[in-house]
Amino acid sequence: MKHRILYLLFFLNIITSGYAQDYKKAAEQQFLQYTDLIIKKDFRSASEFIIEDMFEMISKEQMILAMEKIFNMPEFEFKIDSPQVLQISNSKKLIPLTF
Repeated sequence: MKHRILYLLFFLNIITSGYAQDYKKAAEQQFLQYTDLIIKKDFRSASEFIIEDMFEMISKEQMILAMEKIFNMPEFEFKIDSPQVLQISNSKKLIPLTF
């Protein structure tokens, strides 16, 4: 009986570890895609990465216009170069969303 419990715990650990790596890898890839679009100033495509709840406060079109205005201000120089993901923490559930 103890062996079955140990095998079950071991199996669950493997499944959980695999899931954790999957969402972390997906988060990293999405972040890099998003920053690449920002670097290219493709704000319309970049806006697809913004959670829909944000657009309840400001419309998607207004968000895109704001991004274009901010990143094209002649008074400021924005430089984003070679984004890197240093660490991704475990997910946290903030009711009703998971981050």
